[in-house]
Amino acid sequence: MKRNMRSAFGDVIEIVCGTDINYIPHLGVLLRSIAVANRGQPIRAHILHDGVDETAKLTVAQCAPAIKLEWYEIADHQALGFRPLLQITRATYLRLTMTEVLPTSMPRALFLDVDMTVTGKLLPLWETDLKGNVCAAVKDPGGNAEKFASQHSLPLPGQYFNAGVLLLDLDKVRAGRYLERSIALLAEPGAHYEFADQDALNIVLWNQWLPLDAKWNFQRKFYYDSAASALSGRFEPVIIHYTEKLKPWRHDEWHPYAWIYLKNLLRTPYRRQVTLKGGIGWQTGCKWWLRYRLKRGRF
Repeated sequence: MKRNMRSAFGDVIEIVCGTDINYIPHLGVLLRSIAVANRGQPIRAHILHDGVDETAKLTVAQCAPAIKLEWYEIADHQALGFRPLLQITRATYLRLTMTEVLPTSMPRALFLDVDMTVTGKLLPLWETDLKGNVCAAVKDPGGNAEKFASQHSLPLPGQYFNAGVLLLDLDKVRAGRYLERSIALLAEPGAHYEFADQDALNIVLWNQWLPLDAKWNFQRKFYYDSAASALSGRFEPVIIHYTEKLKPWRHDEWHPYAWIYLKNLLRTPYRRQVTLKGGIGWQTGCKWWLRYRLKRGRF
């Protein structure tokens, strides 16, 4: 099976991210964490961006020299006209443009939000058999699938996914025009979606996605509600998603894996910029390290 997957999709893992200039430091941290945890694995990152200049691109490249970067500027696109919601920035909508700009020769892509860090090998995820589905994702522990289905006239049973990690069959995405359909939903007069394009993607991809293990998109809510009961024994996430308003570039973050972000940040050109802006001093670093050592793998 693995040999067939590699021949079908190549040995290079194709990652896609979206960012604006404000999130550039966190993109650098994500890429560094990927490179460190996946040494020897060929990886190419396709960066969809809104106005990132050449100087900023060169600085990002310093964070993970082993990863080949491809940059795609998205300008004057309908997706950039959608309003930000809470911690959902305008750059979030850039993922809806990927099939318009990525090479048509790419059959598969792994989309990652930039508010993440990676601790392990991505190849097992990359080689996942989608079993005929359009994509694979992790269930959102805060999503109420029954309520969502009722609101949008969707059939039950069904599940609601978090769009921070999406393993996509790009051929199926293009053929079904799922991203264009998501944009159309968001553009409807009077349209309001609590979680912006994540809601739109869940509508157009309802029951057409493969559920992944929580370790591939370990979200904050897994730490403090009954969703954690789905996990047994020691559990080490591979992709950590710092969801909700608090982020590990702020000193008031409590996330048990905030240390992973800081450890990678301190080895990038952004260390001084981010720690000063976020008020992250040595005391915060020590607190995060201790919390990580005490709580890691015990959820």
